[in-house]
Amino acid sequence: MAIGGCPISLGLDDESAYEKIFDSILKVITQDIPNSKSYENDTLIAATKIITFLALKKPGKVSFETLSNIAGKHKSTVPEILNVLERTHLTFSVKPYGGTSMVQKAWNYYFMHPSLNAAIRYIDGIYDPKYRSASGLFAENLVAANFFRVKETITSTTKPVGVFYPRNPKKGDVDFLISSIEEEILPVEVGIGKKDTKQVRKAIECYKADYGIIIADFDVISMSDNILRIPLPLFALT
Repeated sequence: MAIGGCPISLGLDDESAYEKIFDSILKVITQDIPNSKSYENDTLIAATKIITFLALKKPGKVSFETLSNIAGKHKSTVPEILNVLERTHLTFSVKPYGGTSMVQKAWNYYFMHPSLNAAIRYIDGIYDPKYRSASGLFAENLVAANFFRVKETITSTTKPVGVFYPRNPKKGDVDFLISSIEEEILPVEVGIGKKDTKQVRKAIECYKADYGIIIADFDVISMSDNILRIPLPLFALT
């Protein structure tokens, strides 16, 4: 998850791979973004601060106000910075599910591949592959990115038309809610290790879903009690 899915890391040792991935991130911010639109230098610095914060923070939603404080820019500038980071395919956003106030709510932000996150953490000197918390974060990012790519690139009447996170934990604190074109909900839980089914069962009941998915360290793909269990390495091939 850290470097295995990044083509530019092939044939390189870990340190060289992280440095090359990080250089690519800097190139996007310092060269590609200015080429798309004329930005002041302080805006590019703010973009660097924001993307670093997104990599180092704990999983979960983040508000424009928080990012405004991190970047040292007015809150009205933050959406434009986030938008340009998404247009350059460094990051993407996952919105809360349902409600007319969805736009005003805090959103989750992920990297287009967890290797981008890992590289920033490595350069900042806080990444250790043995940390279980980092592995869990990368797993969630990988799954989110795969769902995002399916949503954006596959043309099908059965493809997911929305990838969300639950805005109400009381309805099941799973990682993602996938919405079909018929507005049916598919709860998805992601993790490292052997995940139990409690959260997914609660979400299935609350959202009246036909079934749910757990993506974790299973040995084989299996289906029982309306829960599909998918090994994380297998899902990574999608």
